Amino acid sequence: MHWPCWSSAPAIIRLLSTGSTAPGRGGTNFPRSTQTLVETLINRAVHLYQEGNFDQAAGALEEARKLDPINPRVIAMLIQLHRQEGHSEGLIELYRDFVKLEPENAQAHAELGVLLEETGQSSAAEASFLQAELYGTDEPYPYLYLALRAVQGQVPLSELRTRLHLAIGKAVHKIASIRLQAAGTFQQHKGDLSTEELEALQELTSHTEQPKQILRESLVLLKESYSRPAEYKLDLQRLIEWYPHSIELRCTLGSFMEEQSRHDEALAHWREMISDFPTLAEAHAGMARSLNALDQNQAAKVAYRRARDLDPENPGLYRGLYQLYAAEGRKQELLQLYADIYERERTNSTLIRSWAELEEDLGLTEQATVHRLRAAELEQRRENGQE
Repeated sequence: MHWPCWSSAPAIIRLLSTGSTAPGRGGTNFPRSTQTLVETLINRAVHLYQEGNFDQAAGALEEARKLDPINPRVIAMLIQLHRQEGHSEGLIELYRDFVKLEPENAQAHAELGVLLEETGQSSAAEASFLQAELYGTDEPYPYLYLALRAVQGQVPLSELRTRLHLAIGKAVHKIASIRLQAAGTFQQHKGDLSTEELEALQELTSHTEQPKQILRESLVLLKESYSRPAEYKLDLQRLIEWYPHSIELRCTLGSFMEEQSRHDEALAHWREMISDFPTLAEAHAGMARSLNALDQNQAAKVAYRRARDLDPENPGLYRGLYQLYAAEGRKQELLQLYADIYERERTNSTLIRSWAELEEDLGLTEQATVHRLRAAELEQRRENGQE
């Protein structure tokens, strides 16, 4: 299994964007004139970077490095430039040089490990991830990687679970940090964002996908490490006690209760979540599934419709509605519901596709074709950035 490196700029050092020019830890025996020249080149690199002249900024830093080859700040700035520009050539060597100078920089070891894994150097990647673990990296992936390697070897289950707990905890913290940053940006602009600012906010929010995926994978491995479901449930509840604000962990527990056919317990769990997070579509959908399993179909419909209103482009919610209405032989009623929703959501391609599938099921082939074409048109326009 492989996860791409975190999509934000490297966190080893953040000088290029801030314009900081504090002295590095270069050679202390250099003539004063050489040190001054190095600082001048670093200043020049910062200004070139701020002007968008990244290649020239890299050139200035390379000159500075020739004069002061053991200056970790210069190397870190080169790493950041290489990564930002997508230049992979020489990046591993830059990282290796950096960690020689800053051996306790956990983030650098973590990022180096990902690069080594990407190039098929698994043993070296594991060594880097072990260093990242040793110095307490905040990145979740090294812990998951090491847990996966542990699964392949003969290690005590306690060690495996400890690493998985760390991966889960770090992923939870990273998701929360990104969400807080996004919320702060939104509040700072009082909700009045330009198109460019909105796109930047959406990109920032999308950065939660990688730690979410690591969280999901870690939870799967944790579950597989237990032979008894009750033990996994206890561990999951312990994790929720450690991270009570994690929506993902609480949703995992609710889904696990459903999986174990503990529908009354699951229903109570989802209701508690809705009390804490009233606009969380996943909690309303979970409640709908539990109500359906308990043959409370009318209440299940209401819950599914609420979930759909909160997450109108989630295909799974339309499938849930279809199953409920179809089981009661009330497809025509669902058809009318979709028509009513369409009046206020004319650009919702997921709704329109679900509507077309229902029409096809009812033998309304002509209408289904029209709606499928409309959905395809909307999706194409979205891909082209027209909506």
